[in-house]
Amino acid sequence: MHRHKFARTLRSLKFSAWHLILNILLGFGAVIVFIYSVLIEQQLWNTPGGFIIVLWLASALLFFIRRFSVRCPLCVVSPWINQKCQRNRKVKKALGVSYRLRVALAIIFRDSYRCPYCGERFSSRVSRKD
Repeated sequence: MHRHKFARTLRSLKFSAWHLILNILLGFGAVIVFIYSVLIEQQLWNTPGGFIIVLWLASALLFFIRRFSVRCPLCVVSPWINQKCQRNRKVKKALGVSYRLRVALAIIFRDSYRCPYCGERFSSRVSRKD
């Protein structure tokens, strides 16, 4: 299992993982509030729904800009970018939908994650200084 050399890289990776999950939750929240406001036909829910949509778009734009800053130390490809190249056969999708979500969940809830492109395992801890 490989380890990251710098604590800054690992912090950025963990921040990006939380940011991706926040974007997914904001997207679902925006859809739910929009559907709820249409079903009950009240203008009261349009303001919170619009605010959630604007917040989601701003957060998605920030994630889109920052996703290039984190790269796999081995293959030098960002796990947050959807490359058109072939992924490693060892890598699985989360919920059968997303490779990026699986990487994000592994970074947050486990101590290791697998790069979707090179297939190597990386620890979510910084390597020791010798």
